[in-house]
Amino acid sequence: MENLNYMMFGEAVSELTTNAHSELKTNIKVMGVGGAGCNIVSRIEEEDIPNVEIFAVNTDALCLHTLKVSNKNKILIGKNLTRGMGAATPKIGEAAAKESDKQLRDVISNTDLLFLICGLGGGTGSGSTPYIANIAKNLGIVTLVIATTPFNAEGKTRLENAKHAIERLKKCADSLVLLPNERLMGFARTLSLTAAYSLISGIISMPIRSIAKVLTKKDLPHLREVLRDSGIALLGAGEAIGEYISVLTAEETIKGIWHAEDFPDISNVERAVIFLTCSPDISIEEAKHAIKAVHKRIHPRAKIMWSYIINNEYKKKMSMVMLLSGLGHSGLEKSECFIKNP
Repeated sequence: MENLNYMMFGEAVSELTTNAHSELKTNIKVMGVGGAGCNIVSRIEEEDIPNVEIFAVNTDALCLHTLKVSNKNKILIGKNLTRGMGAATPKIGEAAAKESDKQLRDVISNTDLLFLICGLGGGTGSGSTPYIANIAKNLGIVTLVIATTPFNAEGKTRLENAKHAIERLKKCADSLVLLPNERLMGFARTLSLTAAYSLISGIISMPIRSIAKVLTKKDLPHLREVLRDSGIALLGAGEAIGEYISVLTAEETIKGIWHAEDFPDISNVERAVIFLTCSPDISIEEAKHAIKAVHKRIHPRAKIMWSYIINNEYKKKMSMVMLLSGLGHSGLEKSECFIKNP
C-alpha cells in the first residue's frame, strides 16, 4: 500500500527462499497462569496450533495434574510457600512467582512473543501474571496479555483484585486484552458449561492462531512498535461473503469487538494488527480494500500491521481478526468499564 504506516507481516522477507523463511521462524509461547488461564490453555493445546508452545503455571498442583498440557511444560510455582495448595490472595500469588523467578525466567528467556492467558480476580492469576509480565518486559520480550474479568456476582474482593491487577498489567505488558466473563457468557447463554468454556477458549486462541501463521523474526521490531506500551487493546472478529465483501468484513469485525458498546467511537485508535483469511478468488487488492475500510474508522495516522492468507476451503468468503490498540487517554479512562461493582 502507498501509506507508509501500513506494514504486511513477512513483507520484508517475501523474496527469501524456503530455507531462509525457516530460519526466521519465531519462538512463540503461550502461558496460562492460574486456574482459569491453565484451563484455557489446556483447551488451546488440543487445537495443536503450529509454531506455538503451551505452558501452564499454577500454585495448585492438582489443577496442573489434570491439564492436557505436556508434563514438562507444567510449572508449579511457590512450592515452599503454598505447598501446591493454591494462592488465596494476589499477594501470595505474587510471592509464589517471586519464589520461582529463576524457573520462570529460564522458560521465557528465549521467547520472541509471549502470550499470557489468565483469569483475574483470584490469587494466582491476579498476583502472578503481572510479575511474569514484568520479567518478560525486562527481558525485552513482546508480551500480550489476554485476561478474563470476574462476573459481577463474584463479589467485591475479586473485583478489586482484578482492578488492581489491570493497573499493574497496563504498566508491564505491551498490550492487554480484557474479556469480561459477564459478556462472554452472554454469547453462550444457551450452551452447556463445557461448550461455553470451549467457545471462550476459541475466542482467546483466535489472535494466537492468526499471528502464529505469519510472524517471522523480521516482523518482530514492527510488531513491537505497533503493540509497545499500548495499554488496553480491543479484540474483534468478523466475516462476510458475496458482494462488497471487503467493506462488509471490516464492518462485521468492528461490530464483533467483544465489548464494542463500551467503545462506540474507535476514531482515536492509533495502532492495529489485522489478520485476513480469504478464499482463492479474492484478490490482494480486495484484501487491501478491507484494511483501508478499517483505517477509515480509526485514526488517520494509525500504524497498521496486517496479513493476508488464502484458505482453499473458503468460497467467496473473507474473515478478519484484529487487535486495536493505542487507544490513548480514553482507553485508560475506560478501563473501569471491564470491572463493574455489583
